[in-house]
Amino acid sequence: MIAFEREIKSAYKLDEMTVEEKRAYYGELKEYILSLPFDENKLNIAEKKFLKIVDFIFPKFGKYYKPNLSSKLAELPNQFILVSNHLDSFDQVLLSYAFPDTAFHYMIAESLMQAKNLYVGKLYVNMGAFVVDRTTHEGRILAIPNALQYLYRESNVAMFPEASRQIRYGSDGTVKSFKNGSVILSQMTDVPIVPVAINNNYKKGELYINVGEKFEVGLESSIIQKNIELREKVIELWEENHDKGAKILTKKR
Repeated sequence: MIAFEREIKSAYKLDEMTVEEKRAYYGELKEYILSLPFDENKLNIAEKKFLKIVDFIFPKFGKYYKPNLSSKLAELPNQFILVSNHLDSFDQVLLSYAFPDTAFHYMIAESLMQAKNLYVGKLYVNMGAFVVDRTTHEGRILAIPNALQYLYRESNVAMFPEASRQIRYGSDGTVKSFKNGSVILSQMTDVPIVPVAINNNYKKGELYINVGEKFEVGLESSIIQKNIELREKVIELWEENHDKGAKILTKKR
């Protein structure tokens, strides 16, 4: 993980800026991020590996699970930020079923690099994921600049703005509050968001993926308000899944 000399302004501070102030700040930030060391050959290898694994997994995955895929997306953007609710460690597999020709760089938790999860963590890192330590302030402030390294190089980033898996003891399986990161990234880079809602009942015919319309965040937009709207979009998609028969699953103690 690269150490960054700058801390990104919060959503609240960005919302206080004028359009011209944002344009200048984002331009300086892009210049700074692109000046830092970055292995583009490693990036290309990771994306090829990502697509190779998808090509290997999904014929069998689709044949066995027969996922129910719906989409309101008229045309897939050349570059986008994928945003979804988060239920399980293997949500990445389910999401790629909806975008089989797209390589994503996921933000994954430091906990996936610990002993009991190390195999899964290393697999995701080899496929281009970047690790974020959510337990420390320093780790959290690195999340956005690390994602910017990929977005500024025209790669696709995938994020779970709930910031943790939501199927656990005491949960109700609903879409929890969103962190502002994905909306900040969209405004900084002018890269649209594609919202998605999933369920994770891994039984044949009981997986649901619902892809929403392209969601854009202009320089004049309030990040806080747009983040609320984005969550509402995902909730709408999530509710449509359950109207079609998707189940709400929660883990028990």
